[in-house]
Amino acid sequence: MEIASTIISKNFDPAMLEQIDTLRTIRLTMAENMLRDLSKTADELVARGLMEQRDDGALKRELQDKISVLKERMSRPDVVYADEISMYVDMLENDVEIHGN
Repeated sequence: MEIASTIISKNFDPAMLEQIDTLRTIRLTMAENMLRDLSKTADELVARGLMEQRDDGALKRELQDKISVLKERMSRPDVVYADEISMYVDMLENDVEIHGN
């Protein structure tokens, strides 16, 4: 699993930080749901060509790692990672609205 190594700690706009935190929450929920239904997740990834062959063990480890990283990031809402800024900008460019619960 690739983990972002570029960390940006600046005085970001509070609304932007809130939206990035919302994205973290959404990504965490999705990863937890995928892990909960690992068999279905693996089947869908293979069917979409995103996984060459089914490997539940590797997929489980990858999802567990992703969940761990996201929980760590959520514990530091004032720190933003380059991959999160990239995702945030992509969503803004595509007029995707980011809403919390």
